[in-house]
Amino acid sequence: MTDEILVGPLYVENFIKKRIKDVKTDILDLICEEKLKNFDLNKVEPEDKFHDQMDNLVSSIDFELDGNSVIGISCPTSKHYIPLMKISKYFQLNYPTIPICVGGAHVTSVPNDFIFDETPIDYIFLGEGELNFFNLINNGYKKQKLPKIYPNNPILDLDDLPVVDFTLYEKYNKLFKTISIALSRGCPFNCSFCMEKKLIEADNIHKTWRSYSPKRAMIEFNSTLNFGIQNNIESFGFYDPIFGFSRKWLLEFLDLYPKDPDWQIWTECRLDVLSEDVIIKLKERKISLMYGLESYSKEMLQIMDKTKNPTKYLKKFDEIINISEKLDMLCVINIIINHPGESMKTFNETNEFTKNISEKINFVNLNFNLYRHFPGTPLYSNMDYYNKKYGSEFYFPEWWKSKDFLEFGPSAIRANTFLSLRDLLELYRESYIRLEKLNLQNLKRLKDKVDDYFLKVMYEKNRMNFIQDFSDNMRNFLDKYRIEL
Repeated sequence: MTDEILVGPLYVENFIKKRIKDVKTDILDLICEEKLKNFDLNKVEPEDKFHDQMDNLVSSIDFELDGNSVIGISCPTSKHYIPLMKISKYFQLNYPTIPICVGGAHVTSVPNDFIFDETPIDYIFLGEGELNFFNLINNGYKKQKLPKIYPNNPILDLDDLPVVDFTLYEKYNKLFKTISIALSRGCPFNCSFCMEKKLIEADNIHKTWRSYSPKRAMIEFNSTLNFGIQNNIESFGFYDPIFGFSRKWLLEFLDLYPKDPDWQIWTECRLDVLSEDVIIKLKERKISLMYGLESYSKEMLQIMDKTKNPTKYLKKFDEIINISEKLDMLCVINIIINHPGESMKTFNETNEFTKNISEKINFVNLNFNLYRHFPGTPLYSNMDYYNKKYGSEFYFPEWWKSKDFLEFGPSAIRANTFLSLRDLLELYRESYIRLEKLNLQNLKRLKDKVDDYFLKVMYEKNRMNFIQDFSDNMRNFLDKYRIEL
């Protein structure tokens, strides 16, 4: 995430500034400030060193923080919980009259993490933030003894949002290499490992896929593209939960989108909405796809709630992959292993698939990842069910509360009574290294046909080194906490 503009704060700020006159806004992005050498992430202990750095950053804001101010802090993932609390405590100590608001995925998933005696947090925004933040400012705000929760209040018509304006990020413009925006919100599916339903849940709004109108979506993208061109941005993406879920919308949008542009887009798409004519249109527009296949085991697809008909789902996947190969269209396939319920049988089914698909190295890239246990997902809310049915063990269920657990805690899961985490890690390491060796062989065989051959060879070698280091470090972590000894 360090090279990408996180547009969530922009949507909130743009929405407020369009509706309330004379609002002054600024942003502090600590990753950007580190790149500018205004902040050192290695000097946040002891507390006074962190506070000295924050003092300098706050002094750079071009207006005074006073009783008319509001501070908003984003917690985009659970891994940001500890730094969010550290930052909020700084503001509570140094600006005790200013209300502090928090929002983001982790806040929505576990709001109780922020409710305790002497909490620095005053307002908690669940789900989408635009309307809630606007209502807070418009209706008045003050410090709270205990946080006040604003339930999700989603934007139903995305055309009501202002066209994205990147002015807030002017001081950081030159630091970014990529920008991703969303042209739609919502997802009608309820995969076990995904928190999307929780993020936008309000009555039954999570069942509604909402998008800009096709014309408005192009205006949004053109605004982003122009900003990117002016700032030498290298790549663009659409981070919609499910890009182009409406086939009618997708075709209308693609008809407005230029053919053979000078830029490329990456996005994630469900297999359900694709066909050969749609894939041809996407290729003509240099829009490349990531597929959340997740598993090639029919049993695991059902456990994951990825599909109700795994046979039909995999048949569709094979069809789309064959079309992509025929068109020589690069795609990325996401695979999750060690999801609770995973067994040796289901692992081998997916492993055999990765072996076969890697023969198509000239157009496909596999993201072969361990399941990570995040709050807010249907699975997280039903751990007892997985424990009773499969013998799944969740060794660090609240891993985000200790910095010692942040790296390996999310993946410290025993999926099945009959498959230990340690055994799974060894299977993962062996299959990953085998896969990378096969990829390197295929690259060498296709050397004259592969663009950026040497870069791709280095990429595969780096992935092989990464998985070896990860496996060793994960085992050391398990040893330290005497897990499955």
